[in-house]
Amino acid sequence: MRDLRAFRAAVRQHRRAVGRTQQQLARSIGLHPDVLSHKINGTDNAVLTTSDVVGIVTMLASWGAVATRADMLALLDPMEVPPDAIPATSWSVPSLAALRETGNDVAASGPVVPPAARAQRSGKPSGAAVSLDQPPAPPQPVAQRPRLTPAPLPAPATALIGRERERTEVATAVAASRLVTLTGAGGTGKTRLALQAARDLAGNFADGVAFIDLAPVRDSSLMATTLARELGLASASAETAEADLKVALRDRELLLVVDNVEHLLDETEVLARMLAADPAIRLLVTSRIALRLYGERTLRVPPLHLPGAADGTGAEDSEAVQLFIVRARAARPDFAPDGGELAAIAEICAALDGLPLAIELAAARTRLYPPRALLPMLRSRLALLTGGPRDAPQRQQTLRATLDWSHDLLPPLARRLFTHLGAFAGPFDAAAAAAVSGNEDPVVTLQDLVGLADQSLLEVIAGETPSFRMLQTVREYAQERLAETRELDLVQRRHLEYFLTVALAARAGLNGPGQAGLLDEMEKAYPNFRAALKFAYRQAEHDSRCLADGLRLAAALRPLWQQRGPRRGRAAARSAACP
Repeated sequence: MRDLRAFRAAVRQHRRAVGRTQQQLARSIGLHPDVLSHKINGTDNAVLTTSDVVGIVTMLASWGAVATRADMLALLDPMEVPPDAIPATSWSVPSLAALRETGNDVAASGPVVPPAARAQRSGKPSGAAVSLDQPPAPPQPVAQRPRLTPAPLPAPATALIGRERERTEVATAVAASRLVTLTGAGGTGKTRLALQAARDLAGNFADGVAFIDLAPVRDSSLMATTLARELGLASASAETAEADLKVALRDRELLLVVDNVEHLLDETEVLARMLAADPAIRLLVTSRIALRLYGERTLRVPPLHLPGAADGTGAEDSEAVQLFIVRARAARPDFAPDGGELAAIAEICAALDGLPLAIELAAARTRLYPPRALLPMLRSRLALLTGGPRDAPQRQQTLRATLDWSHDLLPPLARRLFTHLGAFAGPFDAAAAAAVSGNEDPVVTLQDLVGLADQSLLEVIAGETPSFRMLQTVREYAQERLAETRELDLVQRRHLEYFLTVALAARAGLNGPGQAGLLDEMEKAYPNFRAALKFAYRQAEHDSRCLADGLRLAAALRPLWQQRGPRRGRAAARSAACP
């Protein structure tokens, strides 16, 4: 009976003895690495044929992984392949012709020693003739590698909704790069995607996959110790943990998923040194911030796909809506939304920016409220979106806790800029951010904005003049933080003054040849114009300057309202409500 497990173990032992990977073996015998992985692991009904077995054994011999003909033929036994399956002409190939007939010089159960290593141990140069009459010096004992005993991958309690494109992108990235980092805002589902990708790719790694969650680690100096402990290594001290890791990981084909690294960036060079110590391992990391290590490939995990007229996606085909419905049915089994409720769900998902965590928390509320009643309650997202599963990490039980985690990682100056940006209701560039935050240097502000984008707190809108925007949930959080300071009115006044200047400049240029372009720019800035008008109205009773600026802004926006239709003008007038 064919013993695939024994054959796989023997091939792995001989291949590693000469420092070769399974991917190299696959390509050498003319198979795609995925195909060989399926065949040698017996997955997807893939079967190793006799020619596959002969090809594998012959290639191992050509690499010097076996020393004698007997060793080579012994590899055929577990797969019940007869010796005559190897063509007689193959034995005349130099690499096979050099094999000795018997294994007097090699212990039957010991590790295979490549010819160059044997020559080195016997004190002769690699190319020197070795007499077969005198047995060479016995091989030196090989140090026993520590055994890895990582915990199995966490098994999610629910199926992953959507993310087909992202799963493909991760698989492609891991095949091309040894360090792949999934970034994105809190609540986008980076960990969930990484776990699914690890399951998809497990068959490609002879030693499987391992998962390590670093969220509980608060001291970055304990990073190596935690990695070692989670892989089942008992290091004597924090100082020896990294060395133990390197020894244990050497020559292993392993995909290591390292979760939640953003708060330990000072020690991420440990990961780089692990990669350098073993060329066969690969790292799939999740972090709200890119690690910025050499060779790193970053993939930003976007929010779930929303319904939209741009690509014709209907509500029922949207990943975000599908997630809401599945989670709502978990809370209320009879949940069966009609057309009107589907439209309300689509609006809820859009208001939550397609964030999976926010959608799941909102869907749980359908136990008490139908979607139409839930929608207006989202004006206070952070207060509503609580009550996550008790077995979820604390930072994922409420949307506010998720954002607290990101906010607490910011240095003081970045925190201050972040809260000031809560004044923006729509896209903004570095000049606008500098004016609102009181920074006189837009170049420095641009660098700071890029830093916040790197930490997944801002979305970047590429263009000749890069601009940024906040997800609505993030903006609400920034506004709450701004309200806790004494700068709320000051920042909003700066916001009003800046967009009054923008509107006046645009109106002055509307009589020129660039009228269409200016109207488009004013349209993009409309959410900020509206927010400025609302502030002016709220301050009008006790601040005559705000009243005057609000009236001037409303007048400057009249061409936009005339061009874009009376409905927008009436809406803006109601927002401003200036006497």
